[in-house]
Amino acid sequence: MSRAILSRRVIDRLVHALIDVELRRLGRTHVDRDVHELDSLERFGVMAALCETFDLDDPAPLPHPVNGVEDWTGWVAAQTPRRIVVKTSGSTGRPRDCRHDVADLTSEAAFFAGRFAECRRVVALVPAHHLYGLIWTVLLPEELDVSVIAGEVGAMPPLEAGDMIVAVPEQWNALSRLCRAWPPGVIGISSAGVLDPEVARTAMARGLSRMIEVYGASETGGIGVREVPDEGFELLPRWRLGSNGETITSHKEIAMALPDRVRRIGATRIVPVRRRDDAVKVGGHIVHPARVAARLREVAGVVDVAVRLGANGRLKAFAVPHDMAQVDEIEVALRSAARDLVPAERPTAFDFGPALPTNAMGKAADWA
Repeated sequence: MSRAILSRRVIDRLVHALIDVELRRLGRTHVDRDVHELDSLERFGVMAALCETFDLDDPAPLPHPVNGVEDWTGWVAAQTPRRIVVKTSGSTGRPRDCRHDVADLTSEAAFFAGRFAECRRVVALVPAHHLYGLIWTVLLPEELDVSVIAGEVGAMPPLEAGDMIVAVPEQWNALSRLCRAWPPGVIGISSAGVLDPEVARTAMARGLSRMIEVYGASETGGIGVREVPDEGFELLPRWRLGSNGETITSHKEIAMALPDRVRRIGATRIVPVRRRDDAVKVGGHIVHPARVAARLREVAGVVDVAVRLGANGRLKAFAVPHDMAQVDEIEVALRSAARDLVPAERPTAFDFGPALPTNAMGKAADWA
């Protein structure tokens, strides 16, 4: 059942996450200790972050003095926010604001809660202020009335039956290498990118109880869900697929373009094929390989560059140098240029050849 009003506990979890992000941006690391030490400009920065996220157009006067995070939580709760604003995860270009009605978000969380009655605790490896984290590590635990604990690759808490691990594909890639045997009854959730099928199969072969992949976007929220090894994503109840297979329409009769070109399986199941804008997701961030390639083509001694998503979930680059004898020097220059890009855009592997890879028909092709 959807609720149009956020509970105090939900607001508190989200406020903690937002203030933590703002204080880290300011170089601070301990929220509860430092929040009362903020100067006036820093307090207004926190206020702005909260107003943006909770869509407070005409906020009440700022509380004074602010003695702790609970004061900020009370300030937000008193204004009864009805919408949440999240930003697109673009690594290139300016992130866009995406507004969501609280009722829609809580309805989505309630739908998922009905599928995970066995969940007793959520282990969060993703930030709460992004839409994926908001649904799965803030609203879902509220629906299930379970606790949330922070997890980290390489420093996971002791796991037990009923734990739900919420992570992105790159984290699952690492966990699959680190965890040789999962305790019984542990559930895996993955979103914000394509989950490697082999990673999912390996985790389940080693004892993971269930692996769930969620398909969605910042603009739409969750679109579909699949339980490994099922093929394709079953649309969430609030969506129906357009006749052209390129749009989805909500229960409010709002049509939106799917972020990917898809293959249909019946009326309610889809398989994403590739993004419409030829972007890829790296660590939950939207990255445009063509833009990265254009930047690397500016390096002296380079004729052409192709950039693709590699099997490890990171970008890889193939460069054509003017002189193959200068490959070592050009690779150093390319890696140096890549350091000017944001981390998700940086290729981690470079290959070289006299021409870009093509298939038998002369079209651009992948490389090993």
